[in-house]
Order: sequence, then C-alpha cells, then structure tokens
Amino acid sequence: MALIPNGAGPQADAAPARTNRYFVELDCPDAPALDLEWNYTDRAERIYRAGHRCLARGLFAEALALFQRATHYDSTHYAAYVAQAEALILLKRTEDAARVSDEAMDRYGRNCAIGAARGHVLLHQDDAEQALKFVEIATENDPTSAYAWIIAGEAHVAARSALPLIMHSFARSRACRDLWPNQDIRIALAYLEWGAAAYAVGALEAVVVAEPDLPFAWKLLGDAYRQEGRGRQAMASYRRAVELAPQFQSALQALTWRARVEDYWRRLRDVIVSQVETR
Repeated sequence: MALIPNGAGPQADAAPARTNRYFVELDCPDAPALDLEWNYTDRAERIYRAGHRCLARGLFAEALALFQRATHYDSTHYAAYVAQAEALILLKRTEDAARVSDEAMDRYGRNCAIGAARGHVLLHQDDAEQALKFVEIATENDPTSAYAWIIAGEAHVAARSALPLIMHSFARSRACRDLWPNQDIRIALAYLEWGAAAYAVGALEAVVVAEPDLPFAWKLLGDAYRQEGRGRQAMASYRRAVELAPQFQSALQALTWRARVEDYWRRLRDVIVSQVETR
C-alpha cells in the first residue's frame, strides 16, 4: 500500500497537557455544550498524553487503556493508534498490535506514522525486509514524522545495516519539529531490542541524567547494563526504577530474577567450600 503524507490531525489544535508529568486523567469532566467537537478533541489529546506518562512509568496496560480511550473521543487521533501498537508490543501482545495497526491502516492509510507502526509490528514478526519497505515509504512520503524515522532506525538496527545509516535515521527523527514523546528512551529501546546494548547504555545514561525520575528509562538502563555484563550497575538501575514506580512489574521481575540467581550461586559456593573443607 502506498502511503501519502496526511496533514495534521484534529489533535494538532489541542490545548497543552497539564504540567504534572505523572497526572493520569481517568475521569474527564463533561465538555461544555458550546464547541463540543473541539472539547472532545482536546479531551482525546489530554488522555493520549496521560498514556505516554504511564508508559514512562512502566504502566503499560494502563497506558494502553488510555490510548484506546483517546481514540474513543477522537477516532482520527492517529498517534493514539500508533501508541496502542507500541504499548501492545511492550506487553508482548504482537498479534493484537498487528490487528490494531492493520485496522488503523484500513481506515487511515494516508497516515505515514500508522504505516511505520505496521513496520514496527513486522519487525517483531521477524520480517525485517517487509518492515524496511514500510518505513522507507513512510519516511519518503512524510519526512517530518519523527516516529517514522525512529522505526526506520530500528529497522536498520534489526537488519544489521551500516552504522551511519542507523545514526542518520535517528538524527532525522531528532531534527523533526514534533518529536515523539520520550523520544530518546524510544531510540534507546530500539537499540536494546536488537542487541546493540552499548549504544543503548550511552543514550539512557544521558536520559537519566537529564530526567532522573523516569522509571522506564532506569529499567531499560538496567537491561542494557545486564546485556553488557555489568550486573551491579544493572541491579542499581532496577532498584531505582522500582523506587520511582513500586508497581513496575518488569523491573520487579528483573530484581527477583537476579536475587534468585545470586541465591543459587551463593548456595553452590557454600556447597563447594564445604566439600573442600571436609577433604
């Protein structure tokens, strides 16, 4: 399917989000009778932004519910469909992510970010070649889409493309006027998902210095450290993620996994020491 860049959706005129970064608006007040359509669009944008704040805290299921609610209030909120697919992949629900992206493409095939989201799903369906085709069309038809450039970079990482090509895609995403929410975390996740942990470490260390209260960044940094064999730093990062978001399940699981491994090796060491002492 050929993708043609679409103009800014109705959400472009939405009012700015509330300043409280972790505010989650679950019950919105009724919109005034006057200018009802604008208020529904504004409501969708505020709920969508709340969903991204949930993602940054590692609350993936809650984020998904908010993105779904955003499209309930504004069925043309393209970014909310993209974010649904992203949240579903984080929840390891790839088939559901494919369904959402396919349905969105059927309805809004002119939107390049949705096409890029379909490419992202294809990456997780082990079809890097087809994913590259989707993102190449998306970035060619809409070079102002930061999300499309992020997925282009991720597709090149997954395909083991030349490093300059990967860096170029991510640089283009950063140069776009409208950045994807938590963009540097999203780029680091792209590196991490496809085994480029060293690049993820560099990106995430910069993120947690600039914004030290983002649990998802700390959890990903722990994953990157663990892939690099830096166990103590990984544990410290996981602990920080859980301090910021005690309900962050994957960070809690990482801590539990590490504790089990350490306990196993401690008991094994005690057995070996005991056998040596009895000889």
